[in-house]
Amino acid sequence: MTGVTVQLVSPGADEDLERRALQLRDELLALAVDDVRPATGGEVPPGSRGPSVAEIGTLLVSLGPSVQLLQSVVQSITAWLGRDRSTSAVKISIDGDVLELGAATADQQTQLVDAWLARHGGVVP
Repeated sequence: MTGVTVQLVSPGADEDLERRALQLRDELLALAVDDVRPATGGEVPPGSRGPSVAEIGTLLVSLGPSVQLLQSVVQSITAWLGRDRSTSAVKISIDGDVLELGAATADQQTQLVDAWLARHGGVVP
């Protein structure tokens, strides 16, 4: 099983970031992934600080060792990012290898995605 971390980067309020992360979660759950859950651990104990902005906008995606499914996840995130103008970037990482989608041109983004996917299991068509 592969664990993929997806972090939304946005200057917006925590509530907006959480809402957008949950919208992306719903889209990813429509794929054949095993699970998608927020990185936050649920309820915060009384008197402790709440989750950080990074935790609020972070999803943990579990999927089998399928390059095609990983490609589908990245494509879905890319499409979602294109529709969500309030998220400035999305960072996708596996074992510390981070792919950041956002500021690059479409061609640059395609090259970055292809190279990142190739490092994680295979040749991209």
